[in-house]
Amino acid sequence: MTNLTIFCIPHFAMILAVFGGTGKAGQVLVKTALEKGHTVRVLARNRNKFTYTHPNLKILTGDATHYEAVNTVVTSSEAVVSLLGHTPNSPANIQEVFGEHVLKSMSEQNVKRLLILTGSGIFLPGDNPNWLDRAITFMLKLIDPNRLQDASEHVQQILNSDTDWTIVRTPIQTNWSRNQKLVVGPVGTPNMGLTVSRQKIADFMLQALEQGQYIRQYPAIAEALI
Repeated sequence: MTNLTIFCIPHFAMILAVFGGTGKAGQVLVKTALEKGHTVRVLARNRNKFTYTHPNLKILTGDATHYEAVNTVVTSSEAVVSLLGHTPNSPANIQEVFGEHVLKSMSEQNVKRLLILTGSGIFLPGDNPNWLDRAITFMLKLIDPNRLQDASEHVQQILNSDTDWTIVRTPIQTNWSRNQKLVVGPVGTPNMGLTVSRQKIADFMLQALEQGQYIRQYPAIAEALI
């Protein structure tokens, strides 16, 4: 086990309920949030996926498809962050089921702020996808239609909710950065590339939380092509 070092403290540290925190993007976000002074509560089916400890990290064992587990994590939290995605063993509608649970729990616990991460293959009003964006989405529909359908249904749940939501959409996620600026806007924004580092995703989502940005908006983010 390794301990994390806090590098800076935000003006308004929060208690965050994080779902999907054991995934690749999720672990980066959790570590970054702890480094910035936030308290993080994570729901994990397998807590052994975390190789670090921190006094402000609480891992609760449970499944995101079970309401009681979701509600336990949301309770006493000030904001919810979901990076929940599909795994080989997850139900085909895991995001939709989780969405029902988390929105019910947030309503009961009076938690308003919600950020979720999804793919840029989910097109929404204002987007101007180019031929490559459309080709990639078409291939996803052929290869894994259930995953794309589930993500689409989940996004609609969030759009129809009364939470202060932000939907962050990303293309291919990487563990490395191309050292290009982050392009933020609708899908199809000029110079928007096809990759984004998981660290930039974490930084963007946490900044949106800390500064109250992008409420009821669905920005796509990617590293610039050039």
